[in-house]
Amino acid sequence: MRVLSAYDGMEALDIINQQRVDLLILDMMMPKLPGEDVCRQIRRKSNIPIIILSAKAEESDRIAGFNFGADDYVTKPFSPKEVATRVKTVLRRTQLLEENKILELGNLRIYPKSYEVYIGDSPVKLTPREFELLAFMVEYAGVVVTREQILNAVWGYDYYGDTRTVDTLMAKLRAKIPERLAGVTFRSIYGVGYTVGERHE
Repeated sequence: MRVLSAYDGMEALDIINQQRVDLLILDMMMPKLPGEDVCRQIRRKSNIPIIILSAKAEESDRIAGFNFGADDYVTKPFSPKEVATRVKTVLRRTQLLEENKILELGNLRIYPKSYEVYIGDSPVKLTPREFELLAFMVEYAGVVVTREQILNAVWGYDYYGDTRTVDTLMAKLRAKIPERLAGVTFRSIYGVGYTVGERHE
């Protein structure tokens, strides 16, 4: 990937206006023009994917970031590998929406636009919420996602239900996706959330 750097919010907007950019990693606290204003201005005319990196880690800060128009939100301190993975994931999701591609992991094939799931050639019946959970997990395959992130992605950022709701839905999903047949492994990370990866015998 070719990286272009901006040292303040105004320079970031100049780069966006002058060059084709596939994704923006945006800090909230920048000179001249803060990140939220940059995000708002870009969203008025572009759907370019935006990932926010911020030291502000409160739930209200994350919700505000998504309300500004961000596609993902990473709090400091962060792992460079995690950021790189999130960049690839957001770009992949953007391509899926633009090109109607499918998500694949192990023997799973997921069609985001039609809400269809197959294990090999066999269709799997999922509720819309189960489908959205599976698609979200596969999009972030190899990354541990928190229960709060799952709640936000599947139920929406205005949902204030118990995080145990995630555990209930995950149990239903795992019952419908036999790991051996699907070629995937779901893992529960105690006190954090879940991750899914390709199954290796």
